Amino acid sequence: MKENIAVQAEQPAAHLRAYLATALTGLPDSEREGTFALCRRLQSLCAEYGVVLYLPFDHTDPQSHADVPNAVVYERDRKQVITSDFIPDALHIRELRGGSRE
Repeated sequence: MKENIAVQAEQPAAHLRAYLATALTGLPDSEREGTFALCRRLQSLCAEYGVVLYLPFDHTDPQSHADVPNAVVYERDRKQVITSDFIPDALHIRELRGGSRE
């Protein structure tokens, strides 16, 4: 009797999740655009390697989302942190960009 052997189709690998730790509170207006642009480049680079990078400023930026209560920001960010596979640190992003000229 022949056995039917089911061949499972290869399933795409599960994406890794990451939370980008960045300093948003007190970020000078003059540095926001450049900081966010660098973060988006990091997000694109991560995507090339199957990593979904969460950018907090898209959801809980103190200027763009000033109407979001602090408790909601905390819970939202906390959930992203604890469900991430890793947390890259971009708290010193000014140094990564080479600083600003005065």
